Amino acid sequence: MEATFAIIVTDEIQNPVREAGIILSIGQEGWTNMDGYVAFQVPTETAFQFSVHKQGYDTTAAPVVTITQNTDFRYIARRLAPLVRPLHIEDLRFIDDAGQEYIYKGATNFLLFQRFLEGEDIEPLLYPGAEVYRTTLVMKYIPNLIGFRDLRPENYPHYWTGLDDFAEYLLVRGKRLRIGVLTGYRFFAGACRS
Repeated sequence: MEATFAIIVTDEIQNPVREAGIILSIGQEGWTNMDGYVAFQVPTETAFQFSVHKQGYDTTAAPVVTITQNTDFRYIARRLAPLVRPLHIEDLRFIDDAGQEYIYKGATNFLLFQRFLEGEDIEPLLYPGAEVYRTTLVMKYIPNLIGFRDLRPENYPHYWTGLDDFAEYLLVRGKRLRIGVLTGYRFFAGACRS
């Protein structure tokens, strides 16, 4: 017989962990959805273990489980300490939490977020030595020049969750994000005058 084994992966404060890889020792694997949820059909009375894989999280293996009926299992993935240190301002300088002056080492790539939304591998686009990436959230002319659609939320159904994932993608690599909200939308200027 089989039963449904559902895994709900959250962080310590119950936020769902999206797109975490789940591997069962009985040869099944899957990915959590937007709610941190994934379900498997597994044989009852069979002992197995599962592991959770998500960059930026401590995901030690779960205990061995044996189920006899449909089961929901909550797994807490502990977020690792970010590689990016918090900053505060002293006079005209940025200071990190260790008391060291922070020197801006950034790179501008207006299309980085849009390329991420399009599903491109952006790892090769990250510059060695750059700690901050400046990108844009809404843009028209630059994407149109290379054949992309306008960068705006209504053109990407996963825009807001994608922005979350993009920020996390940079964070786990020790990078900061600097965002330009609008680029290349002239009609906003007219709207502001009225």
